[in-house]
Amino acid sequence: METAQVEEFEKDIKKLEERFPTIREDLENFKKVLILDPRRLSGVVRVSYREVKIKSEVEVYKARKFRCKYLKGRGSLSGIRVIYGFWPALNKITLLEIYYEEKKKVDCDLERLRYYFGI
Repeated sequence: METAQVEEFEKDIKKLEERFPTIREDLENFKKVLILDPRRLSGVVRVSYREVKIKSEVEVYKARKFRCKYLKGRGSLSGIRVIYGFWPALNKITLLEIYYEEKKKVDCDLERLRYYFGI
């Protein structure tokens, strides 16, 4: 299975890297597990946004249980969220957004979602 990430995703990682130095390593571990089954990963919820009509060929998910080594003692309850799209026909995963829940008031960047996955 192929994984890709949008340009803005790298900027998100750089922002989080200042606060969580292990985020890149944690993300690589997350990708390895995500490739096994993107639909049934623990803590993954399929999402739909009323504000954006999402293309029928992509399934959008939010991973709520993201393990961060830097946050010892919190396990998968780190507060870090990952939004990604799964293209079943292409067998491809596209990482759209990663953010720390406490810092962000809005659930997802709807403009980014619309640009990459919307109609």
